[in-house]
Amino acid sequence: MGNSPKPQKMIRPFRLAEMILAKMGEGEIVFRFTRLPGRVYGYSLCDEIMIDHTRGDIFDTFVHEMLHHLKPHWNHVQVRAQTKYFISRSSWDTKQRILCALGNLEARTNSLGSLESYAREMNKGTKRTE
Repeated sequence: MGNSPKPQKMIRPFRLAEMILAKMGEGEIVFRFTRLPGRVYGYSLCDEIMIDHTRGDIFDTFVHEMLHHLKPHWNHVQVRAQTKYFISRSSWDTKQRILCALGNLEARTNSLGSLESYAREMNKGTKRTE
């Protein structure tokens, strides 16, 4: 019997969405959507989350970075596993609640303006093209 790590208990998607929305509602985190260097999709540092809106899945990156903020003691493997679990197991309604909150937040803090339209397009079931 080795010292293998204890399996991670996953946070249920609805509960994680509630945690994310509550943290967003506190207004203590500064969200920035900007081009990042290299292969960085996003990062969380203290009370700031930066997301590169020009690459990757913005929603996946947002959930991933929020997990880094909500669970700073988790390593990257744990954060990635929970993100994947959330993305694959959460309902569209749960995802839509976060996307709408993110769109509203983004509209107040940034000039990007594409996240709210992304949420609307996803709700209609259409693909986004740029």
